[in-house]
Amino acid sequence: MTDNRILIVDDDPEIWHAYQIVLGSRGGDSSPTLGHLAAFLDSAPAPVPPGGAFALEWAAQGQVGLEKLRSACREGRPFSVAFVDIRMPPGWDGVETATRLRAEDPDLEIVIVTAYSDRSREEIAQRVQPPDKLLFFRKPFDPEELFQLALSLTSKWRMVREERAARDRFQSLVETMADGVWETDAQGRFTYCSPVCAELYGWRPEELMGTAYADLLAESEQPLFAGLLAQCVQDGTGFRQAEHQIRHRSGAILCLESSAVPMLNGQGRVKGFRGVDRDVSERKRLAAERAQFEEQYRQSQKMEAMGTLAGGIAHDLNNLLSPIMGFAELALLKVDNKKSVRSHLEMVIASTRRAAELVRQILVFSRKEVMVTKPLDPGAVVAGFLKMLRRLLREDIELLVEQAPGLWPVVGDAGQLEQVLLNLVVNARDALPGGGTITIRIENVTLAGPSALVDVSGTAFHGEHVLLSVADNGVGIPAETLGRIFEPFFTTKGQGQGTGLGLATVFGIIRQHGGHIRVETAVGQGTTFRIYLPRGTELAVEAGPAATALALGGHETVLLVEDDQEVRNIAVTALQHYGFRVLVAENGAQALERFRESRSEVDVVVADVVMPVMGGEALAEALRQEAPGLPILFMSGYPLEVLPRDIRDKPASAFLQKPFGPQDLVPMLRGLLDHGQ
Repeated sequence: MTDNRILIVDDDPEIWHAYQIVLGSRGGDSSPTLGHLAAFLDSAPAPVPPGGAFALEWAAQGQVGLEKLRSACREGRPFSVAFVDIRMPPGWDGVETATRLRAEDPDLEIVIVTAYSDRSREEIAQRVQPPDKLLFFRKPFDPEELFQLALSLTSKWRMVREERAARDRFQSLVETMADGVWETDAQGRFTYCSPVCAELYGWRPEELMGTAYADLLAESEQPLFAGLLAQCVQDGTGFRQAEHQIRHRSGAILCLESSAVPMLNGQGRVKGFRGVDRDVSERKRLAAERAQFEEQYRQSQKMEAMGTLAGGIAHDLNNLLSPIMGFAELALLKVDNKKSVRSHLEMVIASTRRAAELVRQILVFSRKEVMVTKPLDPGAVVAGFLKMLRRLLREDIELLVEQAPGLWPVVGDAGQLEQVLLNLVVNARDALPGGGTITIRIENVTLAGPSALVDVSGTAFHGEHVLLSVADNGVGIPAETLGRIFEPFFTTKGQGQGTGLGLATVFGIIRQHGGHIRVETAVGQGTTFRIYLPRGTELAVEAGPAATALALGGHETVLLVEDDQEVRNIAVTALQHYGFRVLVAENGAQALERFRESRSEVDVVVADVVMPVMGGEALAEALRQEAPGLPILFMSGYPLEVLPRDIRDKPASAFLQKPFGPQDLVPMLRGLLDHGQ
């Protein structure tokens, strides 16, 4: 290939043959064996791809290399690359040779090849300019690296020549390019505008002649541009990618990216500028949207990570609370009329249940709480909870309720929506240290357009919603705090005055319900939380009276499968207290063995879901194969979402959420045995 001509300047014939092996064709038998070239090649050369060989010429001394270069240039067959050895006695050394080659052909790519040298690379680079056309390559060379280097440099050389040819075509392309091309005099007055400027500025090129470029800019940017132009005239320089706003003839404001170079007169002074303007208004808009989306993504990842952490904490806490609650309930059954002991145990049970409620809030935040959703009348949910809310408020706080008529239904969990109300009202109460007013308002809203509003996480939403607002006229939220109020465990309250889960729980519940939250606040004026719940379907018909409680106790055999020893202990104790016979296993694999040993005796299985060796889901699948109708009661500190399909698909299955006590476990087990539910 004519573009792949390479000049090798090296006084050692064996190295020349090494170049031939790696870069030249494989024809001929004159090359030495690879064993003779071990000093120059650090591995066997890879085969040259078809058509990939280079046209090589060798010069043993620098003077000869220079003559070959001159001859090639005269013949119109210039070399693209020269590999020059650093030491070539007794003639020129590599630095002198490279310097003369560069002077003869400025486009030549030069590679200094050396095993060692008396000169530093910095010194050599200073002699052989420019640095971007000079590389260093150390002996012994890797054949593949040598080949790739030669390929890259010949490609670079070819691209430079093609770029020069492209510049020659510049003038003919200017008239059709999408960017506006212009020229001005030294004072910035237009002397030329390409046709596209008519679209870019709204003025025809002939109308712009003699007009100052600065006159197109927004007024606030005119002094800045005038200063930039004056500095460029003084320094004889141009500017690149300067962004500024212009007023289009239509009155619209556009963002342009401008670059310009100075045009010099015979004395080297600036006589004007040649520049290009590009409309980047759309790019700026997209960049702003992208930044917003990236922030939304970072926020969602942050909340997801915190949710995962919260779910894990909740699971461990549930396992700890189960034996506390269970043994306290069993002890309560045995203390008879000892009032002080009963009182203490009842306090333990009450505290444990409050702790379980805190765990439930953590699960709500992590979006892993079990939700029972149905169509609800939001007005009825608020009205039914007002009595509880009023009990939370001091006498110096007034609670107002404003309810619009004809409210749409929403689909949700009434208990969790009450939790939202509770947390928001408590938050408002704490923002009114000197008293004030809390207003709850509920109404229908229709938000038009695909991006009608944006919630606290940066998500746009629209459509029909029921809007629940909780407003106070309290202290407000400072700007530096506002961005963190929905983070779990973040609180501005004093020690022991808050868990930091109130608003995080609100965030989790509303996200589970497919809703959105917005916050409006001003320091010293108050805060309004706006909850948007999607419009639901028609209200459900209320169920009939609850069935009577089932009798407790039994004589059946229970196979209990639980890896946590404390939970296992309370479950065994409770079941035995109520007359059940209990077989115990610590994981699913062990349980399967116990079942096969006592198949005819096992009436029901109580199994944890997440266990080592074999979990509850795998155990259930194995048991269903051997005993399809066997009742299974699953229990877990994790929520229903992660439980096996059997709970949802099989009638003889049920689920018990940890923490639990005998009053939770035994009735559910009795119901499963008697009714399969």
